[in-house]
Amino acid sequence: MIQIVLPWFVDHPCNPSALPIIAVALWTGWFYASLIFGMQTRDQEHDADRAGWTLIPDVSAYISAMKKLAESNLFPGGYGGNTHPPLDQRIQAAEKYLAERGVAEIYPSVTR
Repeated sequence: MIQIVLPWFVDHPCNPSALPIIAVALWTGWFYASLIFGMQTRDQEHDADRAGWTLIPDVSAYISAMKKLAESNLFPGGYGGNTHPPLDQRIQAAEKYLAERGVAEIYPSVTR
């Protein structure tokens, strides 16, 4: 791609004036790639949480652990960066799952 775009700006890639353009192009590519991979990783974290909740009998223990993590500030601002969902969203999703599972155990005909 650099070979296609670069001739618009400089006459030869070995020209030192091409370095800022190449640096900006590489940084831009890295930035958008990290956003895309971060979204994919966040989705995988949501799926992993959901799979974990189905495997453990007591989801309230998970909720309690996440609240303790939030209180101890191990994730600054409750946010795990680009790869993990914020702790408050994880806690809310677990509480919602626990409520849905409670309804499903009382009324087995209700689907999730």
